[in-house]
Amino acid sequence: MIGYLPEERGLYTDLPVLRSLVYLASIRGMNQAKAHSAAMEWLDRMGLADRAKEKLQTLSKGNQQKVQFIASIVHKPAFAILDEPFSGLDPLNQELFIEYIRELNAQGCTVLLSSHQMQLVEKIARKIFLINHGKELYKGSLSGIYSAFGLQHTLELIFEGEVPIETLEKINGAEMVSARDSNGAKVVFSAEKKLPEIMKDLSALQGITNIKSQNSSLHDIFLELVKKKS
Repeated sequence: MIGYLPEERGLYTDLPVLRSLVYLASIRGMNQAKAHSAAMEWLDRMGLADRAKEKLQTLSKGNQQKVQFIASIVHKPAFAILDEPFSGLDPLNQELFIEYIRELNAQGCTVLLSSHQMQLVEKIARKIFLINHGKELYKGSLSGIYSAFGLQHTLELIFEGEVPIETLEKINGAEMVSARDSNGAKVVFSAEKKLPEIMKDLSALQGITNIKSQNSSLHDIFLELVKKKS
């Protein structure tokens, strides 16, 4: 059995929420009693149990997205296609959806997820397929893309006193230097500059109390791949 969450709303907006969910679950093979029980369980988890008898059109966009998500997985599919599942959700509910999707996968459901919100994809996916205008940019594991296309080295530095911005800008390979608070700085080095070389250059500076490294994000890698393919 397959579950499908479309990007556009696909539910009956003039029907009560629970009735709509039970109907959709029943046409996918669940009997009425199990469909009712499963739908109410998910509505309760989503904080919508008290809205079960209300029409979908009376709910906010975010709550409508929750109902749409429930409709796609309430029948316990073995394979779920989720198209832009985080649409209309605030950060808190985005994190909840991430946990729900992880839970589905842990229970044996294969999830195919399509999303432009790469900072969220990074938290879930094990394998990814990046496309731009219908053309493949990358296909493989999430860890693999970091290894193959890791870009600049980004370091956050903390100083005892004032940040020596001009000195940092003169370090070979430093592409961007920005101040962070009164005693912090973010420095982006080119990919050609090896980390041991960077650390050697920084060791010559006085007053550094902490150094924190940041990896290139999936968003950054995607933008760089698009530039290279253009």
